[in-house]
Amino acid sequence: MRLSFTLLSFFTAASVALASPLALRRAYIPGIHICPRGPNYCAGTNQTADNRYLCGDSRLGPDALPHNPPLNTLFENYVPLGGLCPADWIDQYINKTVPTYLVFPPVDGFQETTNRLPLEGNTTLPVGLLVDRFGAETGRYLAPFGTPFAQRALYPAAMNTADPAYPYGYHLYNVTKEFVVLTGPIAPWFGQPGQGTQYETNASVAALVSGGYLARVPYGEE
Repeated sequence: MRLSFTLLSFFTAASVALASPLALRRAYIPGIHICPRGPNYCAGTNQTADNRYLCGDSRLGPDALPHNPPLNTLFENYVPLGGLCPADWIDQYINKTVPTYLVFPPVDGFQETTNRLPLEGNTTLPVGLLVDRFGAETGRYLAPFGTPFAQRALYPAAMNTADPAYPYGYHLYNVTKEFVVLTGPIAPWFGQPGQGTQYETNASVAALVSGGYLARVPYGEE
C-alpha cells in the first residue's frame, strides 16, 4: 500500500515518523557523544594504509571532506558516522554475515507513518529541474539540487571517488524530459538525521541519462 500526501500532511507525518523509537535510535542527536580520535579509534575496522579512507576502510568513506566550493557547502553540519566510533557504526550498519553488504533502512529509506507505511507519493519532475546524487549512476535515487549530505542519510562510502571526473561521487543533472518519481521525506539512518527529500526512480540514473530524461551537468570539487 502506498500513501499519497498533501504538503501539509507530508510534513505532519514526517514529524510523527521521526518520533518513532526506530527513527530516534538511528538518528544522530547533536551534543550526545562524538567518538574521540584516540589510539584505538580504528579498532574493529578493516584498517589499511590507504589514507583516502577513514581508518583505511573504504566502507567508512573518505577521510577528508571537501574543503573547496562548491561541494564543501553540502557538508556543513555533517558529522562523520553520526559521531559513532567506527566499530559501533560498523556493528549497526554493516551486514554481519557478508561484511561488504550494508544494512539499509526499511521502506526504501522513506519516513514511515505510525502504521509503518512509507510516506511517499508520485511526483512528476519538470523539465529544467536540477537534481543530484552521491554514488554510482547504477542507483535509483536522486535529491533536489543542493540537499545537504546529512539530510540524505546516506552511507559514507557514497562519497568515495570511483571516477576522478566526479569527486566524492557527486553527480548533478538537469531534467530534460519530464518523468514520474516516488517522492517523500528521508528517514534517519546510517547515523545521519535525514529529513531531506528523495526521489526514487523506476530505472537507474544511467538509464535515465541514456534515455534522454536527464543530462549531466559539470559540477564538482575545483
